[in-house]
Amino acid sequence: MIQCHLAFVVFALHLSHGKEAHIQAVIRGSATLPCPLQPEDKNDSLLLVLWYKADGNKGSNSPIYSYDARLKNGVATKWSSDKAFGPRAYFLTSMEPASLLIANVAPKDGGVYICRTDFRTSPTKNYKIVLEVLIPPGPPKIFDGGGSEIHGVAGPYQEGSIIEFSCVSNGGTPPPVISWYYNDIHIYSSDKNGRPKNKIKIRLLKQDFGAVLSCEAKNSNLTDVAIKSFTLDILLPPASTKILTSGKPLSAGKEYEFVCQSSGSNPPSTITWWKGEEQLKNVIEKEENGQTVSRLKFIPQWEDNGKNIECRASNMSMDDETLEDILELNIHYPPILSIVIQQADFELAEGNEVRMECQVKANPAVTTLSWLKDDELLKPHWEHIRSEGFVLIFKNITRSDIGHYACVGRNQAGVSTSSAYNLQVMYKPYCSFTAPKILKIISPSPISIRSEVEAYPEAMSFTWIKNSTGKVLEKSQQLGDTSTVVINPINFGYTETFLSLATNEIGRQLTPCVFHVFYEGPPQRPENCTLAQPHSAVYGLTCLPPLQHEPDYYLLEVQDIETSDILFNITSSIPKFTFIVKEPNGFMSQDLQLSTVVSLGKKTVVSRLFGVNQFGMSRSIDIFINEEGVAHIKQEKLDQELIANGLVIGCIVLCTAVIAGILLLLILKKLFRSEKNTRPIISPVVDKGNSKHA
Repeated sequence: MIQCHLAFVVFALHLSHGKEAHIQAVIRGSATLPCPLQPEDKNDSLLLVLWYKADGNKGSNSPIYSYDARLKNGVATKWSSDKAFGPRAYFLTSMEPASLLIANVAPKDGGVYICRTDFRTSPTKNYKIVLEVLIPPGPPKIFDGGGSEIHGVAGPYQEGSIIEFSCVSNGGTPPPVISWYYNDIHIYSSDKNGRPKNKIKIRLLKQDFGAVLSCEAKNSNLTDVAIKSFTLDILLPPASTKILTSGKPLSAGKEYEFVCQSSGSNPPSTITWWKGEEQLKNVIEKEENGQTVSRLKFIPQWEDNGKNIECRASNMSMDDETLEDILELNIHYPPILSIVIQQADFELAEGNEVRMECQVKANPAVTTLSWLKDDELLKPHWEHIRSEGFVLIFKNITRSDIGHYACVGRNQAGVSTSSAYNLQVMYKPYCSFTAPKILKIISPSPISIRSEVEAYPEAMSFTWIKNSTGKVLEKSQQLGDTSTVVINPINFGYTETFLSLATNEIGRQLTPCVFHVFYEGPPQRPENCTLAQPHSAVYGLTCLPPLQHEPDYYLLEVQDIETSDILFNITSSIPKFTFIVKEPNGFMSQDLQLSTVVSLGKKTVVSRLFGVNQFGMSRSIDIFINEEGVAHIKQEKLDQELIANGLVIGCIVLCTAVIAGILLLLILKKLFRSEKNTRPIISPVVDKGNSKHA
């Protein structure tokens, strides 16, 4: 109907002015060729309509279609040449104007047609109609500057580059007009004469990414438009990269998830995570809503505080096109503490001032700091130790300050304790025991005396002095802080005092180690023994304990002189006994301290009294009782002489000890004066590891 309407319009415009009519029809469509049937005389009538087609510049003498209006049996006659249209043509008289309808138009149908109308009385009329058969243009093909055909997507191209595109459409009658559209906006067309090939050049900008370029080939309003479209693909760097964070501090040792989003990149960006120069690996990446989203699992450590976590978004198709976002880590962690001695250029020795610093790394800052010594809370006191900030000051350090020190810090993240610092103080040797050692010996064989001191640094030498004479003993052996000397006691009752003095790099021992040596053996026998006869046949023996080496107890043995048999024995804690003799049955007197009953008959016996200790028995006191019951003591004078001589020797030893003590004091005074004047300068020695002092 549209084609018919167009044909009528064209006819109305052109034939009404005596000009030829131009009709367009699309191949395989229909064409309507108008032919007016009105005679000049309104009362006249149509007889015959004949259609002719011109052959080139020549007309045709043979009709190709006829319409005979002379009714036969009341019906008009129609005829169509098989060489021309055959059944494809049909004359429509009901239209205004009447028209020849041609179906399934072929290219050969195009040309000049003459419609001749004959009337009964009116003159014949001829109408000229030019039929143009339109052939739609072929599908366009688009090529890039390199001659490669583009299908769907062109690129990717670098932003800013100038790209040439060609659109080619083959076929089509008349030749088509090539037009370019950018996102459906017309940007350029070829001239009206039409060219089969049309080129455009475009400088690609960021906003051109994803734009649709279309090439249209069109040669008539009656034909369909042939269109070919493609999408511009442009390499784009990331436009934005952002680490999503709450901004809250992180806790050391706790796992967190960081999220980084990047958009604007074509192709989509690849995200990497970095901590300084270290690439972090625990990452999951995917595209979400046109963005690249990367998730990092990260466990911060206290050392990471103040460092940067960096999210880098890179277009792997573009060199040096990276966009990053940086997050400075704020890591909260309990204090990290360590102890150092501030001064290192002097002797860490007794008497010096020492500053012990607790070095602190903490976030947030430490709120409280305290000190431990040997795992117990240290309470500084101003006279000796005081605390100033993170520094513990020993005003006048002594060896009592030796120990393991630690500082304890607290902040909002927790409480921490430093590793223990083993504080060593150099000091002169001092004796490992305070009271003098007493050495008791039971035989006159040589004995070893062992002296042990505590010193830091280790003792270099020991000096042994015999107190009674002030003589320095030359033969001694040393092993570290221990020295041994061998002495030879003289005899029973031997008493001597020995002194040892150790020296190390700091100086000489102030107070010597003292050793009292006593020679002990079996006890002396009782003294001043007397016999008493308070009753008939009853004897009392009373003695005094010896002046030196008193026994632990006393033993009385009664022996038959003739047979040497021991008749009995008895012990007592005191040298006092009672004998009852001559009575066959005997008796016991309750008022005597210790008594025994024995029937002697006519025997002669000897009673021997001994002093006894752990080393043996003394010489005996012998009491002889004859067969008549008469008793007497046999006591040698040697005992009294030995006692007297012992007293004399004791006095001599005592006097000698006093004189030797005075000499010793003079020697020590001289040694210490010499030490003070010649003491070497010693570098401090601080052992932070194992030490003999804990």
